[in-house]
Amino acid sequence: MYEIIGRPQTRSLRVTWALEELEQEYDFTIAGPHSEVMSAANPSGKVPALRHGENLVQDTAAIVTYLADQHPEKGLSYPSGTPELGRMDSLMYFAQTDLESPIWFFTRTAWLLPEEKKVPEANDLCKEDFGKAIMALERHIGDGEYAMGDQFTAPDILFGHIYRWSKNVQFEIPSDKVKAYMERCIARPALGRALKREKALAEG
Repeated sequence: MYEIIGRPQTRSLRVTWALEELEQEYDFTIAGPHSEVMSAANPSGKVPALRHGENLVQDTAAIVTYLADQHPEKGLSYPSGTPELGRMDSLMYFAQTDLESPIWFFTRTAWLLPEEKKVPEANDLCKEDFGKAIMALERHIGDGEYAMGDQFTAPDILFGHIYRWSKNVQFEIPSDKVKAYMERCIARPALGRALKREKALAEG
């Protein structure tokens, strides 16, 4: 049995989505950032973490990769040492460093920080960097249905989640090709189930 530890409707959705894609049962323990429960599961206090038996895994990209590796028959990842896995890992890192970083910085500096710490002059730069990353993603994904070709894999979960985030903060997607790809990702039935589960948890 898997256990997600964190707060619903945050980056935890990536983990919930992955587990739904893998058709695995899981529990969800609600814990806020830097709470005692969260800090015990993740030394940084950030949400979420995954408990699997005696194992604790932190960081959503690492968690999604770990889950994919636990269930290779589901096809969310590739065998160790293969060129495909190398390319997939590159996309996972790209998603978090190039694509997510500007949108997270914008969210933090425009919404989450106290008024005296907000950095409004950085907003346009965040949008510019996000747009550049989208155009790089267009070159990355090629002509397949998904990031790695016609098979839905772990990076698609990260890219789909970031797309939902971009819509919430009204960041433009300056590529019809990337937008169509991301729409395919968020149309997955597994994401619909994950959203329903997290909504119910958030509402108590």
